[in-house]
Order: sequence, then structure tokens, then C-alpha cells
Amino acid sequence: MLFMNKFGLCEDIAFLKRDHFDEDVSCYYENDGLVSAIMLIHVTDNGEVKPELLSGWGPDSQMVLPVLVAHSVLFADEIFSPSDVAVIDRHNSQSLALVEKLFPNKIGVPIFMGTREEVQTEGGFYGI
Repeated sequence: MLFMNKFGLCEDIAFLKRDHFDEDVSCYYENDGLVSAIMLIHVTDNGEVKPELLSGWGPDSQMVLPVLVAHSVLFADEIFSPSDVAVIDRHNSQSLALVEKLFPNKIGVPIFMGTREEVQTEGGFYGI
């Protein structure tokens, strides 16, 4: 993932140990010996289940990503208790659509919403 510049919600993913991610619900897709999609889940000590990376590449990745999500959800349902909390960062329209599909009528209120535009000046870039 580091060499493809794919970090998901975890910018320091390249420095984390493998056991940071839960092996029972994290998964990947492999075809002909090549991995072309991955979903990494982190489970905190206080029972929060956090998807941190969902990414695919290659021609079949768009079909595979929903399968990876379904796989993780099914295994999480068997492993975790009802008191555990799924924390899904709705940072873009794709993640919001996924949450709405997985958990209809269970979506919290947005805390902050907005847009950012980069403007180039002689001194560099600044956001407005």
C-alpha cells in the first residue's frame, strides 16, 4: 500500500505493526497470485471497530470491494458483541453512501461539513 500511496484513514500505516489490524475481520482479494483489493480493520481496546483502509486496484476492484465489506461485516457480526461500536469515518461521498447502505436509518449527525479549495498565489498555495 505504501508504494501505491494508499493510506486510507491511517496516514502512518507504513509504520504500524501487522497486529494493529484485526486478522479475523480484515481481508484481501487475490486473483492469480496477485492482491488487488484490501480491507483493514482496527479494533481498539475499548471495543471500537474501525475500518481504516478499503482500497482496490485493477479491473475487477469495483466488483470486489463490496464483497470485502460484506465479508468483514459477516465475520464481525460473529465475533463482536452488541456492546462493541462500529466507527466509520464518513470522509467522502463514497464512504457516506457505503454507511447509508450498510446501516440505513442508523447514521449519526454530521459534526463538521464543508469544502476546501486550493488557490495558488506567488507565495504558494493556501486553502479557502
